[in-house]
Amino acid sequence: MATAITDPEALAALGELPPEDLEALLALYFEDAGLQLRTAIGAFDSGEAAGVATAAHRIKGASLSIGAALVATLAAGLEVDARAGDLSRAAATLAELDAALALTDRTMRPQQTGADAQPSEPVGGVPAGGGEWGLRAPHAPGV
Repeated sequence: MATAITDPEALAALGELPPEDLEALLALYFEDAGLQLRTAIGAFDSGEAAGVATAAHRIKGASLSIGAALVATLAAGLEVDARAGDLSRAAATLAELDAALALTDRTMRPQQTGADAQPSEPVGGVPAGGGEWGLRAPHAPGV
């Protein structure tokens, strides 16, 4: 089953905020999510599963609170794998997270990104490397 980009119920709750507060909240979310993604990539590059898990947990929590369903789902999977010490899929998942953050940004803030994606459009999988966050693709430690 495809995961929706956003959670309509969470978006409805956010819609009750004054527009300027919503804009500030989304700006803070995307800034922090980008920082946490860069932290996760750095931890992955160093082979630090605990660091990947911590950053993924932070992305998941923030994403759930604002209704970024696809990002939360990807981050949750990354967190589970990293907590188990398994980074075998982490490079691909980090690339997917990068792409999902870009897609979510275009969906939740179309006026700032010039896109017109639908808020709850289902996505079967985000293509790796499709992000627009300017992040380099992670690589296996020692490669």
